[in-house]
Amino acid sequence: MPLLLGLAHAAALAQTVNWVSWTAPSAPQYPNSYAPQGYTYRDGVSGSLLLADNATVVNTTLTGEVINFSCFGNTISDCPPGYWRNEGGWSGSAPANTFTSTNVPALPTNANMLAMAGYVPAVARHTLTFDRPVTNIVMTIFSLGGTPGNSAYKFDQDFTLLSQDTRCTGHLTDAAPLFRCMTVHGRTLTGREGMGTLQFTGTFTSISWEVTVPEVYSGFNIGVTSASFTAQSALTLTASASHIPVASGTSVLSTSGGSGAGAVSYTVVSGPCTVSGNTLTGTSAGTCRVTATKAGDGTHASATSNTVTVTVVRPLSVTYDGNGQTYGAAPVDSGAYDNGNSVTVLGQNFLQRSGYSFGGWNTAADGSGTTYAAAATFAITASTTLYARWLNTTYHVTYDANSATTGTAPAAQTKNDGTPLTLATNTGGLARTGYAFAGWNTAADGSGTNYAAGATYTDNAALALYARWTINTYSVTYDGNGATSGTAPLAQDKTHGTPLTLATNAGNLARAGYAFAGWNTAADGSGTDYAAGGAYAADAAGTLYAKWLAAAPAPIPTLSQWGLALLPLLLAAVAGLRTTRRGA
Repeated sequence: MPLLLGLAHAAALAQTVNWVSWTAPSAPQYPNSYAPQGYTYRDGVSGSLLLADNATVVNTTLTGEVINFSCFGNTISDCPPGYWRNEGGWSGSAPANTFTSTNVPALPTNANMLAMAGYVPAVARHTLTFDRPVTNIVMTIFSLGGTPGNSAYKFDQDFTLLSQDTRCTGHLTDAAPLFRCMTVHGRTLTGREGMGTLQFTGTFTSISWEVTVPEVYSGFNIGVTSASFTAQSALTLTASASHIPVASGTSVLSTSGGSGAGAVSYTVVSGPCTVSGNTLTGTSAGTCRVTATKAGDGTHASATSNTVTVTVVRPLSVTYDGNGQTYGAAPVDSGAYDNGNSVTVLGQNFLQRSGYSFGGWNTAADGSGTTYAAAATFAITASTTLYARWLNTTYHVTYDANSATTGTAPAAQTKNDGTPLTLATNTGGLARTGYAFAGWNTAADGSGTNYAAGATYTDNAALALYARWTINTYSVTYDGNGATSGTAPLAQDKTHGTPLTLATNAGNLARAGYAFAGWNTAADGSGTDYAAGGAYAADAAGTLYAKWLAAAPAPIPTLSQWGLALLPLLLAAVAGLRTTRRGA
């Protein structure tokens, strides 16, 4: 005949079952007269189970009539070896898969089996209570019913029979079970020396059943796949030091948050560290990852903290680098520092670099890191190299307007050592009345070195430059202005602010019918007159024209003038006549 039909098929994946460990029953509570002689009973028993995390405990209480018999002595040896395999002394043996399946991969230990009876009406009802919700309760049953009598459990929850003795040749729906079989009718399980495993699927805090057909005993145990706990608040792990030296340094671990009364333990997940209590020690250089676990209690599940990283380092050192020095040697710090120690920065130690001045130390060769002056202090967290910080020597070039009447002098410039500098031009529009800007000079009076505006300055020295002024001159030219002979004087230059002595008519300018009368700023004589050899004070160029005056005609003599002119002639004529007469 085929095996029992209707058994639940195994789940695709095995589930972990956590079994209750029962406390051995104490003295009997009911008189022997309620049950067959040789057995004693009590009302209920307590127990607990440990979840798969090996830290979380679920407490369990069973009320109802249970038997205190030899298998519940103080030692496991009181139970026959292989109790779950050979029916505890009955003839024959149960096949290995009577109680196990994919859903139930392992059985409880022998000493964890209870025996039920139902002889006392007041306690014929059994109630199993958990101190928190549990999931998918599993019940293993041994020797339910006898031969020829049957026994039955009537549950208050639906259940599924996962497995039973494969020697059973009956069906779950039979009116009465055959030998070694169990049958299911609704929520009632009936057995005739039946054994196997059933499961209550879902989440429960209790289940109850009645022993509707009592017997001396039938054995069972309870397991669950998981339990519900209140989650703890976030557990935060911190380490007093994130860097510790090998062997000599420690980091103290501590937690905050979490819930409940569970103990806190610390675990080195990876890395060269050991932990004793809450003290972490590094055994060699490397990175250690540490977590904390706060165990669950009757209310809370266990909680695991964040992972903290602690770096174990060799003793820390400080090295100095001259960073391109041309003279001297970098100082040496022979100290060995622990993480967090204070370091005092050493001095220049005669270091020199041509064209540069010493500006302390920097954590980067190019000066982009942190700068420390000599004698400064810092807390070291890693071996550090300090590089000499060199500041390029600079020279100031200044500009002076040097009596300019308008405009502004250029702003000062900075020349770097060894780098040519382009001097400023006259961008500020410097001007001086009567003068022209002629560049720059190292002396206010122009007696120094001249530099053109925008010239290149190459000396490595500071420089003060003064505006160089050249005085304005004005050309005064001469024009014969119609002269018929002679030459006009050569042009003259008049210096600003200084009167010019004008030329005379040294070239003997002449003009027929005219007389030379000096100079005039207009050819027609309508301008300003200047005497030959006179002073010219105007600060302006110009042309001076010869000034000509027309010659006057001879005057007509008056009568008296004519008389005076003719009188001698008349007198001479008279005298001649007299002489002639005498000779005659």
